[in-house]
Amino acid sequence: MPNSRQGAPAPMPTPASTANLPDVTPAPWERQPGEGAKAFAGFECYKLLGVQRSITRVAASLGRHPSLIRRWCQRHCWVDRVLAWDGEQARQVEGMLAQAREQALKRRIEAGEQVEKLGMLALQSLIARDPETGKPRLDDRVRPRDAVALYRLAMDIHRSLPQARAVQKLIRLAGGDGKLIARGCQIVLSYASAGIAI
Repeated sequence: MPNSRQGAPAPMPTPASTANLPDVTPAPWERQPGEGAKAFAGFECYKLLGVQRSITRVAASLGRHPSLIRRWCQRHCWVDRVLAWDGEQARQVEGMLAQAREQALKRRIEAGEQVEKLGMLALQSLIARDPETGKPRLDDRVRPRDAVALYRLAMDIHRSLPQARAVQKLIRLAGGDGKLIARGCQIVLSYASAGIAI
């Protein structure tokens, strides 16, 4: 269809100037400018060999002569590039470990809070009202020694002792009179392992 300017065709759009594009430098472990596909395949093989990296192993793996692999290695700076790769991998692993530690700490805190809630419920069930004064008091079944042990255990939980150690301590301290508390801890553990919040 003719243009309004005396029937001349519409001008073709021109591509954007490459001078306006951002400089995108590949990461050292990516294919570099001027590096052929075969040389890059050699680098990939070298990189993935890990601690067993060697020119000889790459040559054997690719079915090439070691002198060719050595030239590629020198020309394309494989040693420096693979050091950058190893550093990046180490940073990623450290990041994953930090995240795993953070998640483990969060689970430990949540489990401790669940045990603390159960302990409070158990203690509340052991509080009775004095019939004469109407004031709250510990049930007669609770020995002073057990009350002190429960208090110390609550402090241990508060100080973030690992969940299993705190529960084992609670079960051991509960003895014959504390079967309900021990059973409650077992329930908390089963709920915690199933991911169910109390």
